[in-house]
Amino acid sequence: MPAKSVTMSENGRCAYQGNLNHWIYPALGNLKMPDITPANISALLLSMQSQGKAHATCVKVYTILHSLFKMAYMADVILANPMDKAEHPKPRKGEIKDKDVESCTTEEVQRIFVALENEPLKWHVLMRLLIDTGIRRGECCGLQWKDIDFKADTITIRGNLCYTPQKGIYLDTPKSGKVRIIDVDPEIMGLLQQLRLEQMSHAISTYVFTQQDSPEPMHLQSPARYMQKFAKNMMCPDFIPISSVTRLPASQLPTEPMWLVYPKS
Repeated sequence: MPAKSVTMSENGRCAYQGNLNHWIYPALGNLKMPDITPANISALLLSMQSQGKAHATCVKVYTILHSLFKMAYMADVILANPMDKAEHPKPRKGEIKDKDVESCTTEEVQRIFVALENEPLKWHVLMRLLIDTGIRRGECCGLQWKDIDFKADTITIRGNLCYTPQKGIYLDTPKSGKVRIIDVDPEIMGLLQQLRLEQMSHAISTYVFTQQDSPEPMHLQSPARYMQKFAKNMMCPDFIPISSVTRLPASQLPTEPMWLVYPKS
């Protein structure tokens, strides 16, 4: 899929390759493309469902196959597209649906702010930024000091920190592909100034959020691990970014990410 390889992000290519290696190649890799039938494709999808794989995973594999065979058909590699007769995966009967997610109440946010005052400055600032601005986790981890305007109380989102096993940690463009400027509460800007002074005593870095005693940017999984620990200490539900809840219909997703909590049981 040369067009996909060129136009997709590194993360997208990694996800495609993972599904190809894990699901598609083992089931269909020994067949030539013109010999693959709708029955072969349906058998693969049914096999995944019989193994209890999530509906979203089956749909992802279906989508990749749809793209692959469409490109092959347009390039005259195959005379007919078997995906035209392969049914879109349906949820299994009785498949447990994920719980809905709810946003924090004003009281819960205030309780979080109070608890953050006793946390290390780096995490205090990161959490306040995420809650106050709604920026994505990768955008927050990818912030550099040059992106912060202390006079205007704004931050410029021009990068998105990403990770793949093949490439490691790297800075990419924002998911929207657009640079944007966000107003920030003066209180948070004051916290950022404190963080800059604290960071300079350990290591000089272009990044706002770094690894412990290192100029290297923070790993993308570090905020998630911290938030799980923080939520456990507060005896409250886990925090999750809505931008990662791909199971929600597109109509329910806001234009900017919001930080949510799982509903109380």
